[in-house]
Amino acid sequence: MEISSGECFGNDYSLKLDGSNLIYSARVDGVTTEYLISATKDDWDAFRSEIDAIGIWNWQKIYHDLDYCDGNQWEIRIKWGRRSCNIYGSNNYPNEDGTPSESNETSETFSRFLHAVMRLAGGIAFE
Repeated sequence: MEISSGECFGNDYSLKLDGSNLIYSARVDGVTTEYLISATKDDWDAFRSEIDAIGIWNWQKIYHDLDYCDGNQWEIRIKWGRRSCNIYGSNNYPNEDGTPSESNETSETFSRFLHAVMRLAGGIAFE
């Protein structure tokens, strides 16, 4: 699993599974910090429940707004059992049904995903 989200000239965040540990990295105001996080089984179960609820397995592979150059780029790579997804977005986000929002404003569905990532990371910021 590897999840990243960030702005071209702003802050960026990543969460990567390395063995049984999560490596969290954030670059905020030009300063990079990194943490090793040990998520519990309950943390993982809650994360899986939320990504299933928002339908991440049915999201499109690319959410891209070609009219907007800067802004937020994000990537999600998750393999869980027989399910996997590899999704990229740039200033566009999935709606509840997986269709592109066609907006550079974060969709409610994508916000739910980011909150699930933040909870898995122990409440550390992930935008």
